[in-house]
Amino acid sequence: MKKIYIVGEAKGAYRTQAFVKMLLDHPDQFRVKYNSWSYSRRITRALRSLFINPFSILFSDVVYVPALNVGVDILYEVLLARLFNKEVIIEYYVSVYDTVVLDRKMFSPSSMMAKLAMTYDQLLVKAADKVIFLNACEYNRYAEISKLSIDADKVRIIPLCIERRGKLTPVKQNPPGPFSMCWWGSYLPLHGLEKIIDSVKLLIDSGEDVRLYIFGNNPQKAEKYMKTVNGYGLNDQIVFNDEYSFSNGLLEPFLLSNCQLAFGLFGESDKAKNVIPNKILDAVAMKCPIITGPSNALPDYFDGINDLFYCDSTPEAIVAEVKKIITMDQFNLETRTEIAYEIFDEHFTIEKYREKMMQLLTEE
Repeated sequence: MKKIYIVGEAKGAYRTQAFVKMLLDHPDQFRVKYNSWSYSRRITRALRSLFINPFSILFSDVVYVPALNVGVDILYEVLLARLFNKEVIIEYYVSVYDTVVLDRKMFSPSSMMAKLAMTYDQLLVKAADKVIFLNACEYNRYAEISKLSIDADKVRIIPLCIERRGKLTPVKQNPPGPFSMCWWGSYLPLHGLEKIIDSVKLLIDSGEDVRLYIFGNNPQKAEKYMKTVNGYGLNDQIVFNDEYSFSNGLLEPFLLSNCQLAFGLFGESDKAKNVIPNKILDAVAMKCPIITGPSNALPDYFDGINDLFYCDSTPEAIVAEVKKIITMDQFNLETRTEIAYEIFDEHFTIEKYREKMMQLLTEE
């Protein structure tokens, strides 16, 4: 029986929760310890990491770092696990260097903080026995930008996992009123939300009857986008909502009843062009048509000819693709969403993730 200690906490949806449930469903094979009560306060978190968690590590067989967990305390516990000769498994969901230097531009690449961020990334993977990446594209990119030196036998590719959802039937509904388009996510630059807003203005200027629903998670960060919408005089055609989400159960029913087209990523950052975001898989799982910008990661699964809709990350290109979708034959549209769903079913379900993680934990 393997004793597994989880470092950090469950962040984001699906992945860590699916992993923990898999462990709990096999009590004859695994015991799990998970400390998260102190993570809301930095001081108690640090004290626990220094004086209590080392005993959890000492009496474990495997130390597992879930997705999105970064911090000095995380690195400390991982290095301690290495010192205790424990097996260390890391979900490499995010690079600190990529986040603070390349994406958010908090520090210049030549700064001391940038060097520390890169060192953090390097130490984390060096201490690990197995490092899980979401896809080969992300692995290659992170290895390059953070100068990671990872033995090939350490690397595992285990894709995103998404819960099964309700289905749009038919995918192209024809209710009275405007063609209904939806965007959901956080107000981060990689989403390119401003280009989607600009494309809606161009669509309306060209005579299209469309409406865009924007579901965010932070009213303060939404303000700059709302100013743009106000300036365009499109308050009736572009609607903001920061209350509906998948986690509170309000977003999915709305999308199933109203969404005829979803939007993916249109940011210009290197990160935006090398990831598979949850939102794309959420749309695919609902058999909702989705349009997204160029990606080096998506073509490993979706060709953009028979499944998703790809276009350049410009308002003009988005407009052209939206018009194509609005006029597309119903049968062809449903066929594309069905093919995309089959790809989701083969690679991105919770069941597939658990299957791969079980193999990882039981391999010699």
